[in-house]
Amino acid sequence: MRAHRFSFPTVRQFGFLALSLLTLSSCFPGTVWNVRQESLLDRVRRGDVGFLKGIDFDRVRPDEVTRLGPHAAFYMSFVFRDIGRDDASDKLLGVEWLRGSGAWRQEAGGLLAERLLKSAQYERAEETAREVYLAYPGRGVYRVLLQSLYWQHKDADVLKALARIAAMKNDDGSEPKDPELDLFRAVSSARLGLDGWKALFMKLFTTQEAWDAHVRAFDFLNLNPDDKAAFSPRELALMEAKSDIARERYADALQLLKPLIEARDPLLFTSADLHDLCRAYIQDGSLLSGIRTFKDIVAAVRAGSASGRLMYAAYEDLGHLYRTDESFANAIDAYKRAYGYAASDRDRDRMLWYALDSEVLQSPSAAAGVLASYAEAWHTPSFFDDILDALCTELVEKDSWAGLWDAYRAIDGRASRRVLSRYAFVAACAMRAGFI
Repeated sequence: MRAHRFSFPTVRQFGFLALSLLTLSSCFPGTVWNVRQESLLDRVRRGDVGFLKGIDFDRVRPDEVTRLGPHAAFYMSFVFRDIGRDDASDKLLGVEWLRGSGAWRQEAGGLLAERLLKSAQYERAEETAREVYLAYPGRGVYRVLLQSLYWQHKDADVLKALARIAAMKNDDGSEPKDPELDLFRAVSSARLGLDGWKALFMKLFTTQEAWDAHVRAFDFLNLNPDDKAAFSPRELALMEAKSDIARERYADALQLLKPLIEARDPLLFTSADLHDLCRAYIQDGSLLSGIRTFKDIVAAVRAGSASGRLMYAAYEDLGHLYRTDESFANAIDAYKRAYGYAASDRDRDRMLWYALDSEVLQSPSAAAGVLASYAEAWHTPSFFDDILDALCTELVEKDSWAGLWDAYRAIDGRASRRVLSRYAFVAACAMRAGFI
């Protein structure tokens, strides 16, 4: 989950051709790794790089590459990586980090720290990330430092790093979305035996939809029976089920969740857990069972004192189940009910998108007739471009020219200019042909 620092698309995309960026001649005559410089550059440019596999950096110095020109170590690191010599590639990144300059040095240092982390060389990754961060502060490399601390079980340092990274933006200035940090915080707190560590695990499992972090968190508990014993059977059932959903073991997950479903357990009544339950029903193909369950959940949520956000999630999931079952009228009704509980314009547009898509799937010509009501309600016209494009195509293929005209009038002044121009052009062609 690295934030991007500096982009070298030609290097990453074209591999060997990156060497064309190097100078044809060198300030230093002679050889590089016992190969004449001109010959080495020429062979690399032609893609004849098999000979590089035999270069032993225990016998020759990696920094001889600098004789090829500025930043040669950086570019050659990609050539070595392309031929499977990751060890040599990392050594050359190290050369660029030590002897390079500017953005090339920054990128080389960041890449080297990431690769050391990925290859489980955590101490070296920590050392490199610290050096890079001191020279080029940024969230991306600091996150590598955080991960290297986590894998070394330096948990007190992890918690300090978490407090610091929480205030950082991505290196491009955007706001970070980094749910994995909740995993680091929960596990490190548990390993330190801090008060509240159990609540951090429950937060992780009830506020995020199932993904790899839940697998890792549940594996941690299985490896630490004393910590696992702190949770109740129902809590463990939810945790294992979320782990199974992340592993795509949907039938196993539903079996674990069955007692919680029957008891209408409050653990299930979060937006994230409802979405996971819906996902399990859909992926398992248990649509009718899922529809029955979510109809009961909707009734239970509505009868209680649940938030509008939870009502929104429950109706949305019911709509997804109906839509997957091709019960489009019921899906439209569920999505429109979810719309009524939406807390933002974006959420309202999402429900309108699903409802309109269900209208098109059910009947393109009928969708054209009700399109005006959707167009009057949406907030971001371009959000619906894909559906409107699909509707236009469907109406033309079905020779539904009256529907096309209705759709054009419905979105006139309400759709994006790109979509509206397409409808106008098609309608004009249909008029010239006498269809309208």
